[in-house]
This record gives sequence, C-alpha cells and structure tokens, in this order.
Amino acid sequence: MRIRGMDFSSVPSRAHPIVIAECRLEADRLVLEELVDVPDLTRFEAALAAPGPWLAAIDFPLGLPRVFVADQGYATSWASYVQWAEALGRKGFEQCLLAYKKHKPDGQKEPLRRTDRLAKSQSPLKLYGVPVAKMFFEGAPRLLGAPVSIPVLRRLDVEQTVVEAYPALVVRHLGAGKYKGVKRGDGADSRRAMRERIVSRLEEGIGAPYEIRVELGTAARHRMIDDWAGDVLDSVLCAVQGAYAARRQGENFGIPADADPLEGWIIGSELALATRRPSESNPSGPLPLVLRAAAFAARKHRDQRRKDASGSPYVNHPIALANILCLEAGIEDPITLAAALLHDTIEDTETAEEELRGEFGDEVASTVMELTDVNWLGKIARKRLQISRAARASHRAKLVKIADKIANLRDILSSPPADWALSRQQEYFDWAKSVVDEVRGANGELERRFDELYRQRPGSNGAS
Repeated sequence: MRIRGMDFSSVPSRAHPIVIAECRLEADRLVLEELVDVPDLTRFEAALAAPGPWLAAIDFPLGLPRVFVADQGYATSWASYVQWAEALGRKGFEQCLLAYKKHKPDGQKEPLRRTDRLAKSQSPLKLYGVPVAKMFFEGAPRLLGAPVSIPVLRRLDVEQTVVEAYPALVVRHLGAGKYKGVKRGDGADSRRAMRERIVSRLEEGIGAPYEIRVELGTAARHRMIDDWAGDVLDSVLCAVQGAYAARRQGENFGIPADADPLEGWIIGSELALATRRPSESNPSGPLPLVLRAAAFAARKHRDQRRKDASGSPYVNHPIALANILCLEAGIEDPITLAAALLHDTIEDTETAEEELRGEFGDEVASTVMELTDVNWLGKIARKRLQISRAARASHRAKLVKIADKIANLRDILSSPPADWALSRQQEYFDWAKSVVDEVRGANGELERRFDELYRQRPGSNGAS
C-alpha cells in the first residue's frame, strides 16, 4: 500500500517546504521511495488530489477542541466549523482565538482535545511558538476541499485517506530526546547525533506497537540527519504512524470507537496511556510538584555555570526566581513556582516540551514554553521578540518574567560577568525595563522591586 508522511507548514516556501515522504508498505517493511518538497500550498492541494489508493499521515491538528467550537456556536460537525474558520479569513480567525483567550482564566486559554491530553501535544489554539492554530487554518479547509476520507471527522467512499500524526509519539517510543531546532552553536551537534540515532533505530526496526522497519536510501538517510529543522525526519516519522494506521484499517485505523467526531484523533495517542506517569496528576498536593521541579532543574542544569565572576552553579538562578515569587511577592501558586524553576530547561538544556508535559502536566509545560526563546533567531531578534511577546503572555508567565529580570539585575549589580563592559550592563538594564513595561499590572510588589533595582542602573546617578 502507498503511505505518505507529510510534514506540514502553514507558510511553505522553497527554503522551508512541506516535505512528503512517499513510501510503500509491504508487511512489516516501510520502503521510502521518494522525498518530495512542496514549496507552496497550491501544490499541496495537488498532492491531496492525487489518485489513490493511499493513506497520508499529516502532522497538524485536523480538528479543534470541542469546548472552543461549542463556544463559537459551531458544534454541529467538523465540516461546518472548518467552513466557518475559512470564511473568517486568516486574520479574522486569529483575532477570534485571541478574543476567546482574553476572557478565559489561566489554564483555560488554550484548551486541549482529549487526544492532545493523551499524546501530550499542544493545544490546537496555539498561535505562537509552534503555531499549530495557523496550520489548522491553512490545512483543514484544504482537506475539506479534497477528495479524501478522514476517519472520525469525515468519511467518504474514496481510496484516499488522511489521518492526523504527531511524530513526537514515535520519538518518545524510541526513548529519544531533542533532535531538531538548533542550526549551529550549543546543542547543534547533540541534536544531529540524536537524529542519527533515530534514523538508525528506524532502519533496525521498531517493536510493538509499530512493528515496522524503514528502508532508506543513502541520500535520504543523509538528508534526514543533516536537516537541522527536523522536517525531513518528521515526514518519515509521520509515515511510520501512517503505516500503523493502515495495518489497522479494519479496526477503524486503531482509533477508539468513542473518539470525538468534532475533535478528531492523533494516530496512536491512546498508546500513551500505557506510559503515562502517575506524577502528572500530582495527587499529593502542590508541594511535591514544586520539589520535583526543583530536583528536575538541578539535574538538568547540573553541568552549567552562571556568567558571574565566581561561576556560580546555574541552578541558583531558577531557585532565586522561585524565592522572589514566593518569599518576596507572596505568590504560592505551585504552577507558577514550578514554571519558574523550570523556565530555562527547554531553552538551555536537552529537555523536550513533551518531557515536561509528561513530568509536570500541561499547565506547567505551556507556561515554560511561553518563557522559552526561539533559539534559531539571532540574539537581537530574540530580545525584540521577548518584548513583543511579553504583553500577550499568560499571567503566570508575566510573573516569572518579572522575577527573572529582578534576579538578573541583582546579579549584575553584585557580580557582573567579567567580560561585560559598563555599556553592556546598561543595555541589559534598559532591555529588561522594556520587557517589564510590557507586563505592568501583573504584580505591584514585583514591579516595585524591579523599579528599585532599575534606579541603581550602573553608571546612573545614585547607582553604587
């Protein structure tokens, strides 16, 4: 059978195309025949219109959370709310999501589908970071207009089937870590090595429940390893999930009978139940969550040092943030404190978002993601992005941002990095103020403490 793994992009280009892994499934062998780059959405539509029989596994959310769809008044069918979203236009759809989130309390701004909770994937309403909401907007209407059957969401009597994939499920099954997103610098070599490890495991063969061996040509193998963004590898991982579904076609493609017909289903997400950690539900109250976060941060940052003159242990920094929030500002929310302790783990260590979701749950992981810089951007661009994103951050993320700037200003005043000239110290103080100014109103006590420190700006009147 023909299997197609599709790594999707809402804004494909020649530099960043949609990648389709065209494969042939023969019993327990998945033979990669071709890697196809699709540089625009028009050609993606043409790929969907290709004659069957084939099954494609695509890595974007094919459906939206029932709670959101019902709130908008379109809880009748998948097709009805996809048509509604398309009619809004891209800008209108994004404004609708922002308006929905604006009036929801923390923890309810980006609801999850049932399948997202099982897969530990992101909310389909997420507009920033990995903008899966934009992927839904560009992808779902094209699926609606294509001659394809989508289990649970829309069944047609055709030979072309599309299912939702999530490559992280296969990566997690392999026990692999972070493998993409860093082009050069810290972490680039380790992520390339991880891609090579994943590719080798695919070639050796994966055991139950996938039970598949992937056959690759030399050129495809090199491309999967060399692609720092991970798109090429992800397309093949999608194909693996597609093969899993195809071999269960007579069993509803492996999808549970009670899957929500509004939300859809990520292929294989039900398998995550077997590996879900009991700690995620945190039955013992808030203190164990914070203690586990502190232990996790200590382990992840154990080989790192701060840039101060003494080279103090890096973990002192996230602990300082938690102290500022709890002991100085009286904040006792365990999600906020855990996020403060973990705020640099994804950005500065070999920690994946999925790992945090598995260990600490969706709310902690989502807050940490809000606090994580986009590593592939240059330093200046990252700093500008922090400022522009600050005002849109959740209340919890705003609190951690202010505490982070307080801790850093204190460190600069007491023991600045040896190679930081006065001008660089002043630049950091000014940039930190620009970030805090965007989140004012979040917590008066934290803002007061920040302002006291800013008045001590190095080289300014009154500064020591």
